[in-house]
Amino acid sequence: MVNLKAGVARVCITPPIGVELAGYGPFLSRRSETIHDDLYAEALVLDDGSSRVAIVTSDLIACDEAFVAAVRGQAALATGITPDHIMVSCIHSHTAPTACAFRVWGARDEQYLALLTRHLAGAISAAARQVQPAKIGCGRGEHQDLAWYRLHDGTDGHVDSTVMVLRVDDAESGKPLAILSNHACHAVMLGPKTAISADYPGALRRHVETALPGCIHMFANSACGDIDPVSNRDVWGQASFDDVDRAGAALAAQVVETASRITTKQQASIRCAQTHMELPLETMTLDEAQAELKKREDAVDRIAKEGGSTSRDLKLAEFWLLWARDLVNALQHGLTSNEQQIELQAIQINDAVLIALPAEVFTTIGTMIRAESPWPHAFLVTYANGCVGYIPDENDYKNNGYAARRAPAIYNHLFGFRSDVGSVLAAGVAELLNMLK
Repeated sequence: MVNLKAGVARVCITPPIGVELAGYGPFLSRRSETIHDDLYAEALVLDDGSSRVAIVTSDLIACDEAFVAAVRGQAALATGITPDHIMVSCIHSHTAPTACAFRVWGARDEQYLALLTRHLAGAISAAARQVQPAKIGCGRGEHQDLAWYRLHDGTDGHVDSTVMVLRVDDAESGKPLAILSNHACHAVMLGPKTAISADYPGALRRHVETALPGCIHMFANSACGDIDPVSNRDVWGQASFDDVDRAGAALAAQVVETASRITTKQQASIRCAQTHMELPLETMTLDEAQAELKKREDAVDRIAKEGGSTSRDLKLAEFWLLWARDLVNALQHGLTSNEQQIELQAIQINDAVLIALPAEVFTTIGTMIRAESPWPHAFLVTYANGCVGYIPDENDYKNNGYAARRAPAIYNHLFGFRSDVGSVLAAGVAELLNMLK
């Protein structure tokens, strides 16, 4: 082990008013009308003398592999950090724009994305230029008040209350330079509002940084595919900004308390591993797809003729018709596959490992992955290095759940994942960690 150097930087990534916000339904054109709180991206660069890595967090709903590749490419040219040593994640706020291609569920703004790529690469570059002697350590806490199991009747699921904290200190003063926290909960307290906001992670950041002046706080969402904020339990998506602030403050108190118990040290060993794997898909034949297309065409005709049908019903039916047309066209031209390739990445720092998962991973799957980690402090960084949609557990398939059966089409996929996808992913991560070990 050698002495650690670290640098951290932040950039504002608030889009222009009028940029579309993602999530909540098809053909909504939910364009931003106000800015409640600015959106940011943070970059932490760690250097142990032989390995340099960059960890990026951003207040976006999601990003895809092409966007990540562009950020990595620009940052590599500016800093010399190899692309496979750069991790890019999103907090998954639904009052933010997308850098991921959804099927009519929130459009990307290409002009904004071109600038956003430069912003994130620039944050990495700024952090790399500011590296200084540092100390590092990890800790774990518990927070019971934010997360709620959102599926079925809300009582038969697992909630992961774990709060992971990575603390990076200035080596001379011992004061925190950066805090990276990791907790599992969808950033959807605000529902389909048209105000730009980082939701509860933004409030969390403000309160941590108020308690620890001079520190930059970074948040990475954990395995929250089936987890909503508890404010959605009684009235969905109607939390006020005051509610968001209180939720962020409560989680911040746990983050700060956990950080206070961490002992940091200058000696550091950093290693990084990256691989690609294939996730299995549930395919259809052309005959099955054509039958699906006929069903969707009939549904649109029926709903359009019903005087009492709502606009939302028709938009949803038209969304499924668009998907079915895409499906038939792809099958007719041989453009389908029975597998979805994803990138897996892990960064090991002393007794901690950050595992980048490019998906909305269900809590049971995340718990399985963390339990298999050879390192005691496992950070599950979801919405990282891309996002291929939900990785549900088998229970969601049995219940014909949204994540299992409907969300793949939203994520611009023609086929959904096979019901054992969670176990396949967990096995792939275990193999990656074994390589790293």
